[in-house]
Amino acid sequence: TRPSSGSQSSGMSFYPPSATTTPTPPPVVPPKKEMPFQDMETSEWAQEAVKTLWEKGIVQGKSEDIFAPEDSITRAELAKILVTAFEIEGEAEECIFTDIQNSDWYYSYILRAFENQLIKGIDESHFGPDEEVTREMAATMIYRVCQLKNISLKEAEKTFTDDNVISEYAKEAVRILGGNEVINGYEDGSF
Repeated sequence: TRPSSGSQSSGMSFYPPSATTTPTPPPVVPPKKEMPFQDMETSEWAQEAVKTLWEKGIVQGKSEDIFAPEDSITRAELAKILVTAFEIEGEAEECIFTDIQNSDWYYSYILRAFENQLIKGIDESHFGPDEEVTREMAATMIYRVCQLKNISLKEAEKTFTDDNVISEYAKEAVRILGGNEVINGYEDGSF
């Protein structure tokens, strides 16, 4: 038998050879991408969210260096953001809305969002892709994504001071998302 490390037997000592190690180089961290949008300085409230969504390829600017954070977004743009961010799949190939053509940049996003019941039309045959999204429309679409993706929300509800003017179709979404601090109202307590 071989003596263990440092033990003595028959007047002889055994010491394991010293291990030579090659130092492990530090991991290579890719440089942080600088957000190219020159118009974000005045919108500090949105900088972190926009940068994160931009880095993930979920949002783009209006141009290479303009994001336009104070602009409203359209129904088509919000559909694209939600479908991309939450990786919404779909199999539909034809759209029921007459104001959506398969050559439109948003065609596949609208199809997937509609098929998964995240969106509805402004009437039976029109989607209104270029119409501005209202806060209650956005809340409703986000709430539907949470339901589709089984995102756990507390049963907490928040009632905003202007609850009486929020459309019936959006009340539950606004109250629950508000109660979960997914959305905020204004400083005066209104939505």
